[in-house]
This record gives sequence, structure tokens and C-alpha cells, in this order.
Amino acid sequence: NMGLSYERANRFPHAFDHAYRALNILSRCTEPSTFKRELFASTNFNLGLIHDLEKKFSEAKIYYEQALAYRREYLSQDHPDVTNLQNTLSLLPSQ
Repeated sequence: NMGLSYERANRFPHAFDHAYRALNILSRCTEPSTFKRELFASTNFNLGLIHDLEKKFSEAKIYYEQALAYRREYLSQDHPDVTNLQNTLSLLPSQ
């Protein structure tokens, strides 16, 4: 995932570009699957993280919530990925 590479290098505009490209590609895939939902969840989480690192907390919240919604579709409420996202959301500062 090029977006993650750019994110780790703090090159956020490039990270956004690649993450949005990934969402676009996923949106065109018509076959429903858990794998596709996980890719949507992960990409939305990455977008949330990029906004979070840029201190754009209201934008981060939108993407974290989207990632949480996808993960709740196929994971139990007490799954670590679900609880970690809930904790992340609860720790976001208000803008």
C-alpha cells in the first residue's frame, strides 16, 4: 500500500491520494466479500490516521467511524479491532 509508505514518511498529500485511489478501486468491485469489507475498513482507518496525524480531528473521526461501521459488519463487538477503534474514537480531541 503506497499510501501507508507515504504516511510513514509524513508525506500526507501523497498518502491521501493513494488511499482515495484504493477506495475508488474497491468501489468498482461489485463482488461482495468479507475481504472487500476489511479492505474498506483498513483504507478508511488509514485515512482517519492521516487526518489524525495532521491534527484534523473532525475529519479523522469521520473515517474512523466508517472503518468501525465496516468492521462491525463482520467482527464481534468484543473483537480487538472493534474495541481499539472505539478507544481511538473516544480519545480524539474535539475541534
